[in-house]
Amino acid sequence: ISTLNIRDLKKQDVLIEELVVNHRDIKNIYPSSLNSVRIYTLINNEGTIEILQALLRLGNGNSIVDNFHNNGIVCLIDVETGIVKQPARDREMNEYLFHPKSNIQVVGFLIPKWKEVLKLVIKASKLYPTSRYIAWDIAILDDRLEMIEGNYQGDPTILQMFDKKGRYKEFKDKR
Repeated sequence: ISTLNIRDLKKQDVLIEELVVNHRDIKNIYPSSLNSVRIYTLINNEGTIEILQALLRLGNGNSIVDNFHNNGIVCLIDVETGIVKQPARDREMNEYLFHPKSNIQVVGFLIPKWKEVLKLVIKASKLYPTSRYIAWDIAILDDRLEMIEGNYQGDPTILQMFDKKGRYKEFKDKR
């Protein structure tokens, strides 16, 4: 946008946001979208914040978003280590050891700034204790983390797709 265009836009009722660019290692896997980490948290009966699952969400195909329901793929992250531990999956349950577009191996990928990501979601969860179940979407940039959003209904089907077991009883026992 040229300076002239910015001046014109400032006179209008518009919102201009910074372009957010992934950490170089994540961007290499799929550069056409902002790829994010989704972390599911649950505040249990004792008030303790539990991390239920962590996923790396990657764009795919010709998509400019990493959304699972818009051709994106998801990779299960080991919460303790921050390493992708299983092949990625798409909505049709196809598995990908390598990203279908970049051919970069996803299993074994270490999520940059992992401990910082975990600290951010714990801190955010404490801010909203009445929202006991939240799926947090975080973008990891070269110089910082960017909280995209917290989803209070965060697609629970994804929580069940890697271990292929229902989680109703587990959730019910924790409420």
